[in-house]
Amino acid sequence: MEAPCIVVLLLFAAFQSVATGNGYPANDYEHSFNRDALIEAERRFEHRDTTLTKDEETVDHYLQYLKWREFRATKDRGFPPSRPIEEQLDYIQTTEIYKALLKFPKGGNMHAHENHDTSKKIILDIVWDSPDYPYLYMLPPSHPTSPWKLDFFVNPPDATWISVNDTGYSKEEILKHQTLLGILSANATRYPTDSGMRWKEINVLWGRGSTQIIANANIKRKYLRAMYEIGWSQGIIYFETRKNLGMGERVYELDHSGNSSATNGKRFLDEDGQSGDTDVELAEDVAKKFFETHREFVGHRRISYTVRRNPMSTFDDEMENVARLHRKYPDRVLGFDTVGEEDAGYPHLHFIDEFVKLYDPATGQPRVPLYLHTSETNWPDDLISSNLDDDLVATLMNSYETLLLNSKRIGHGYGFAKHPYLLEIVRSRNLAVETCIISNQLLGFTPDIRNHPALHHFRFGIPIVLGSDDAGTFGYDNITVDWYSAFMAWGLDLRDLRTLAINSLNYSGMNSAEKEDAITVKWKSLWDKYTNDTKTIACSKDFAEEAANENRSVTFGGILPKSGAKSGTTKVHVFGRNFEVGICRNISCRFGDRVSPSAKYISNQHIVCQAPDFGDQQVRTVPVSVSLDGVYFQPTGFNFTYEHDMITTTTVAAAPPAASPAADASPVVAAVVASLCCFCAVLLI
Repeated sequence: MEAPCIVVLLLFAAFQSVATGNGYPANDYEHSFNRDALIEAERRFEHRDTTLTKDEETVDHYLQYLKWREFRATKDRGFPPSRPIEEQLDYIQTTEIYKALLKFPKGGNMHAHENHDTSKKIILDIVWDSPDYPYLYMLPPSHPTSPWKLDFFVNPPDATWISVNDTGYSKEEILKHQTLLGILSANATRYPTDSGMRWKEINVLWGRGSTQIIANANIKRKYLRAMYEIGWSQGIIYFETRKNLGMGERVYELDHSGNSSATNGKRFLDEDGQSGDTDVELAEDVAKKFFETHREFVGHRRISYTVRRNPMSTFDDEMENVARLHRKYPDRVLGFDTVGEEDAGYPHLHFIDEFVKLYDPATGQPRVPLYLHTSETNWPDDLISSNLDDDLVATLMNSYETLLLNSKRIGHGYGFAKHPYLLEIVRSRNLAVETCIISNQLLGFTPDIRNHPALHHFRFGIPIVLGSDDAGTFGYDNITVDWYSAFMAWGLDLRDLRTLAINSLNYSGMNSAEKEDAITVKWKSLWDKYTNDTKTIACSKDFAEEAANENRSVTFGGILPKSGAKSGTTKVHVFGRNFEVGICRNISCRFGDRVSPSAKYISNQHIVCQAPDFGDQQVRTVPVSVSLDGVYFQPTGFNFTYEHDMITTTTVAAAPPAASPAADASPVVAAVVASLCCFCAVLLI
């Protein structure tokens, strides 16, 4: 193990017993020492990565500076993560920090509904350019149940369907009625926390302009390619999408021979009585072709599902079909899920007899793994929100079944914060929670992303992975807005962003060897390129000129502690503003006429200096000055006094032991350790 790793391990061992205690500090030196220890212990509890190379630190400092600029520009006029996304989306995509995060290597998109992930504009562009376009039909705006619904037919079912060519409606007009942002009502805008109202508005869109259109084999190939291209442009190299592989979404081609007139000219490509096989093989072919020109692309796998409002017979048929597909294509069809508005559908308990049928006595495991949407709700345990007379329990109670049925990951997991004991089980099992930040805001669960419960999950040491959910049907086509919102609103740094990216691959449905290759070879090469490119951008920036143009200058607000050990080992925090000129520079601190043995840039508001040893153990008070360029020293206006004996142990009480990652993650984490960071090694001790 390299020397830096040994240092990290020793530091964590030293702080293993640190947590909140009731000792009272005798002076600010003792307080500062205990404060540093408490912060370090909290990071360990959270399983937070602590290591960056020098170049990565520069990138971190630059991203933090861009975040600060965005905060400074918007805090008094509408901080974007605290405002409705429908108001902020266009602005967000113009910001410097969004553009810097756009190419960030995000790993996988781990919660995306395939037919609803890519923008409806792209779908319509593909359709309009298709040779099948003359056979595109639409239900008119006046239709009582399904206005603006699109589908392909050689011979439409009835006269209510009209040829799009004959409607007089432009592609742009039709597009407006295909997304939630396009149809969001004044009432939904007025009440952004009314999730039920927003769900009512989006529920009409699920089958309107995607499902049957994308089931057309010609369209599907181009659509999947577009999904990969858009993901790739934003640092996504892997997809695990929810995709129904049942009879209702069978892949078809238009048949003009007259042999498929009973199905309105659609010739379904699966064998009679089966569904999903053609879809799986088609997607695999498109992914392989994409890999030929994008060598870091990891792949695309599916989690198939049924809708939670379906009758028991449909649930059973679709579940058994997924089990069959998983057996036939175990590395293509990963698992089974139930989807749809959780507050309006049946709970997992309603289907428990069906779930139990999956049990395989030979393995003691289900015949197909579960990846369950769970607790996507704001309602408490004692209020049943659905209107189904045979509903059994409230939405939040799905949390119990998800754990008891050993779901491989947790979809959304929004309500788990209301169940601390269950959350501790999630932590102890090292279960990843799929978090869809913008979806949760747009559907009325989290009006202010600063308060999103996933931040608590993350800081509690629970792995989270980010997903775009239904971005295309919402009205946009990217996942970077989710990363922007998390970075801006959750106090994240580059280490945290790296953790989220690695989580997405490490907690995927890939096997250990595939995960290792995905992380240490493919993702790592993109990470190195991103950090190198971003460092170049950061170090070419004239931060001093930017500050001068904005009438900003370096100021110092204080130091902590103001007194310390006579031996000169004290870590001194210097607080102030506009320190960013120190990015890409060798900063330094001076105590009297002695230069610090080490100085570290933390942010443009925080520097840490080690007080130098004068060598005589004498009491003295000296002025503190800082150089942000390693040459010119500026007085801070604060003095530091050498007067105490060195503190070696904290007065803070012992902490409970931190949970360890699950065994099945260890080989891949170990591989990441070898090439990325020492911190993960601590987790394997």
